[in-house]
Amino acid sequence: MPDQQLQFADFRLDIESGELRQNGRVVPLERQPAIVLARLAASAGQLVTREDLAAAIWGTDTHVNFDDGLNYCIRQIRAALGDDPKSPQFIATIPRRGYRFIAAVTAAPQPARRSMRSAVVAAGVAAALALIAMAESRSNNHHEIAVSLARSIHDAVF
Repeated sequence: MPDQQLQFADFRLDIESGELRQNGRVVPLERQPAIVLARLAASAGQLVTREDLAAAIWGTDTHVNFDDGLNYCIRQIRAALGDDPKSPQFIATIPRRGYRFIAAVTAAPQPARRSMRSAVVAAGVAAALALIAMAESRSNNHHEIAVSLARSIHDAVF
C-alpha cells in the first residue's frame, strides 16, 4: 500500500513513512510506535494480539523482551494521540491479549499528482502569455505571434 494514508479524528497517518499529523502539523512519533499505530489503525475494530504487534516490530527471528518494548510503544502512541487508557478514544486494551483501535478510520484522499507533461504545458502557457504581453506592446501582429507560440508549445510538449 504505497503512499496510503489513514485518517482518524483530526489525525492523518502515512503508513509508509510512519509520519503522524494532527490538523496538518507533524506529531513526533518514533519508528517503532509508528509501526504499531499503523498496524492497529489498519486493523481498526479488530483485536491485534501482542504477538502480532511484536512480530510487526521485531520480526519472528528477534528474541527480545517484547512486553516492555510494546508497552513503551503503546504509551508513546497514547501520548501522541492524547489518549487516556482509562477512557480511550483510540486504543482499547484487551487484557493479556492485545489492543483494538476503536476510532473510525478511513483512507485519506491523496493529493492529485501532476504529470511531467502537465507541468511542461503549464510552464509553456505561462511563457507564451508573457511573450504575447511583451509583443503586444511592440507589434500589431498579435494573432500571428500567438499562433506561432502555440505551435511551438504544442511541438515541444507533444
